[in-house]
Amino acid sequence: MTELAHIANLILLPPASLLALMLVGVVIRRRAPYLGGGLCLLGFVLLYAFSTALVSSLLMRVLDSGQVVPVIAAHAGAGRSDTAIVILSGDMRDAAPEYGGDTVGPLTLERLRYGAFLARRSNLPVLVTGGIIDPKGPPIAEIMRQILETEFHIPVRWVEAASRNTRENALFSARILKPAGIDRILLVTDAWHMPRALIAFRGLGLTLIPAPTGFYISRPGWLESLAPTAQGLQRSAYALHEMIGNLWYRLAYR
Repeated sequence: MTELAHIANLILLPPASLLALMLVGVVIRRRAPYLGGGLCLLGFVLLYAFSTALVSSLLMRVLDSGQVVPVIAAHAGAGRSDTAIVILSGDMRDAAPEYGGDTVGPLTLERLRYGAFLARRSNLPVLVTGGIIDPKGPPIAEIMRQILETEFHIPVRWVEAASRNTRENALFSARILKPAGIDRILLVTDAWHMPRALIAFRGLGLTLIPAPTGFYISRPGWLESLAPTAQGLQRSAYALHEMIGNLWYRLAYR
């Protein structure tokens, strides 16, 4: 299922899906010139639109809407023995030569930094969650633990290293936390990923305090907002991935 999901991502998300649409247009253009030309034009327009800050920011706002940076999150569980911080893994860098092996990617690092920020202010125990991303490397949760303890000087009490997706992050973390007397968590992940994470964690007997980070707040000028960039396309791909994931999770885990 994990491999199928990865393949589906490659097929459905830009730029691959839009390039495939244009390729179909080129192939059928001789037999159906209007349809083929229309598909090529549609693919080009969508590729351009998803690459702009205007469209990518709008997509991100749909996912970020209603979320507020929890100023009180650091004190939400202070002094309580039934509360913990759960940091979800994100991406990973394979074989980073400057670190002598695999390390976390920028998304995971941002989540670790905010989790460390909350842990320092609340003295709550920390759980990191994430399984094997690179078949040749260790579980990402083990790398997260090492970074938190050696670079941020935050102790990690629990490491959940078997999960392969957000739903398994939730299931396997709950199996660790509930026997330890934890039924209330500060959930740390990116703001655009939080809606799906909340769906995944609901129904597992945990009280959830969203602690989002990585908000995309962009206010470029009109000319800059209409210029296509690689960053804009990446943000659109993140947003579309989450929208598809949210729909699937709502159907599968109601």
